Amino acid sequence: MARMSGAAPARPRRAAAARVDPGVRATRTLAEWVATRHSFQDAAIAMARRCVLDWLGAGIAGTASPASQIAARIVAQLGGANESTLLAGGRVAATGAALANGVASHAVEMDDLHRASIVHLSVVTIPAALALAERERASGGRLLDAITCGYEVGARVGEALGQSHYRFWHTTGTAGAFAAAAAGSVILGLSPAATLDAFGNAGSLCAGLWEFLHDGAMSKTLHAGRAAETGVLCALLAREGFTGASQILEGDKGVLRAMAGGGHPERLTAGLGGRLRIEDTSFKLHAACGHTHPAVDAALELRRLGVRPSDVAAIRIGTFHTAVEVTAIPDPQNPYQAKFSLPFCVALALARGRVGLAEFTPDTLADPGLRALASRVSVDEDAGCNRSFPAQWQAVATVTRTNGRRDTVRVEAPRGSPHNPASDRELIDKFETLCEGRLSLARRQALIRAVERLTETPDVSSIAWGSDANDRR
Repeated sequence: MARMSGAAPARPRRAAAARVDPGVRATRTLAEWVATRHSFQDAAIAMARRCVLDWLGAGIAGTASPASQIAARIVAQLGGANESTLLAGGRVAATGAALANGVASHAVEMDDLHRASIVHLSVVTIPAALALAERERASGGRLLDAITCGYEVGARVGEALGQSHYRFWHTTGTAGAFAAAAAGSVILGLSPAATLDAFGNAGSLCAGLWEFLHDGAMSKTLHAGRAAETGVLCALLAREGFTGASQILEGDKGVLRAMAGGGHPERLTAGLGGRLRIEDTSFKLHAACGHTHPAVDAALELRRLGVRPSDVAAIRIGTFHTAVEVTAIPDPQNPYQAKFSLPFCVALALARGRVGLAEFTPDTLADPGLRALASRVSVDEDAGCNRSFPAQWQAVATVTRTNGRRDTVRVEAPRGSPHNPASDRELIDKFETLCEGRLSLARRQALIRAVERLTETPDVSSIAWGSDANDRR
């Protein structure tokens, strides 16, 4: 697979707009761009292939999660045409596949992330694009074009919604509905007018609130699945002539005003057609909320410097405001909530040298040594980290040892981000690790080859995307 291109420059933050210029038809402009026949550069298509492989690994691993198993069981019970693959095995209607596969791929917190928009784009875009591509027997090239367009639209909407929106709304669920609708529109070959209808209805349905964090509930995965399903549904409705709001983003009663106090509408279309947002994708190398990753990398560096749990009197993590707001959970009550606990993730990194899927278990959560170490981790805002966010996600870790010595590590960009990219080998190893025990070696190797050759594939439904259960179809 092609190597990722170099780091993108940080985008400047802009003041919030109180009102959207009614002369700027941002939703229409995005729809017209999506409906244009594209010829994307090799770097973007190579990144789209990487995103597909990374999404597959997260999704296959996620099929073992309770949330995924429930979703797969429900969509199978609901029935419908056998149009699209369930990653858990079997085939269902395209809407059901998008829903269940979105849930599965978001379940283990190993899916990709666009940092400037704070959107997990793969888990909303790829389930929608793949479900419809299989239904329509689309080519691999069209699938990659759809994914690239979906990432562009979803990221731009997320950037326009901004941090005030993110305080209450899970942007993957809100902006993600637009990403999925864009991808679906490309697969179906919708006109600009029909794509606009798909956006109009996707915006009316987009949702996802952060309240689940207090319970460690499964809702976050449903946000991704529902957004993917919404994109499929709205694209299919639009093809049949079902109309939607033409200014759902910028209108007086549209998404930006209703959900973001006006937001940053200029970000919807500024530079559209230039550098693509998919090229700024970050890949996760730790199985926890992305906001913890800078601090986790800092803890791993402290470990490499020789710091051990028995040496630690206290660890102070300074990071950006959103990370403090979302992940400063001192006492996680279940393994899923632990993925959002920065103190617990830092303790895992320092004590065990890894923050992988195997670390988030009831036994690990009950480990008294880890609990004691996590209790010595404090989380505060850091002014420098705030200034850099969201273009860069940073953390400063200061450990005070029992002998009084202090060591400080600053992480400017976590591993896997555009400023510190993961290698192709790291991403393939990640895929292999996530799928081990769920896919045979032969199937893993076949999927790696299939993704590498997507531009040469005339019909993506010829690829066995899901678990080994699909060998029997």
